[in-house]
Amino acid sequence: MIAQRAFQAGGFLSLTMTLVLIFKAREARTKDHRRTEMWLYLRKESRPPQALAQKMISTLMREIYLQFARWTAIVSIVMWIIALF
Repeated sequence: MIAQRAFQAGGFLSLTMTLVLIFKAREARTKDHRRTEMWLYLRKESRPPQALAQKMISTLMREIYLQFARWTAIVSIVMWIIALF
């Protein structure tokens, strides 16, 4: 009984995290690339031109957020299935 509730809570919280990651993926398209940690970690001589950097970094961040959202959704589904049995 306690384990079932724990898996239900875990499934719910994982689903919430999935929704947050999807929201962040949508937001990544319009976020200024110069305000990302990725940009700050690049040495100034290694940074791509501004026009290319915005498209490249926003696309990459979007794909990363969506990848983690997929993984989190799978974890959520597994937890809900375990809670059913």
